[in-house]
Amino acid sequence: MPGDIATDLRVTREWLSGGNAGIPSLPAPPQPAFLTLAIFGDRVLLAGQIAEEAHRSHLVEKADQVYGAQREVDATALKVRGNCEATDDVMHTALSFPPGDGSHLFAVAKPGHEWKPIQVSPEMKKTRLVPENALPPDVPAAGVTVALGPAFERLAARDKERVKPGGDR
Repeated sequence: MPGDIATDLRVTREWLSGGNAGIPSLPAPPQPAFLTLAIFGDRVLLAGQIAEEAHRSHLVEKADQVYGAQREVDATALKVRGNCEATDDVMHTALSFPPGDGSHLFAVAKPGHEWKPIQVSPEMKKTRLVPENALPPDVPAAGVTVALGPAFERLAARDKERVKPGGDR
C-alpha cells in the first residue's frame, strides 16, 4: 500500500474513533453581519446579527429615539454572535434609519452602511424569500429571509385581515 494511502487510512481511523491527530483544525470563517428592519403600524422589528454588544445597544437606542414615540421597538431578534464579523462603527447606520411613515416598510443594512429599503413584491409575500439582488453586497439572503420571517408573518396576517368581510384595515 502506498505511503499516502496508508497515512490517510490511519488518520481516518483515528478520526472515526474520536481522535483528530493529523487533522489540522481550521478556523471557521466569520459569519457576515447584517441588520433588518420591519415597520408595521405601531410596531418596529429590528433583527439580524452583529458581533459587538455595544453596537447592538447603540442601534436599539437610536431606533427607540427615531420610532419610540409612535411605535414599540422589538429588538429581541437582533443577536450578538461571537462568530460574526466585526464592525468598526455603526454610527452611519444608526443615523440613517428610514422614516416609517407608510403602512409598512422592510429594509436591510450592512452595519456601518445606510439602510436599503426592500420593495415587497407579491412574489416575496407568497414565497417569503428575499432575492439576493434586493440586498446590499455581502448580505446573506438566507439570513435576511430568516430574520424577516416574523415580519412576513405579520404582513400575511394583515393582508388576510384586510380581505375579511368587515375588516377595517
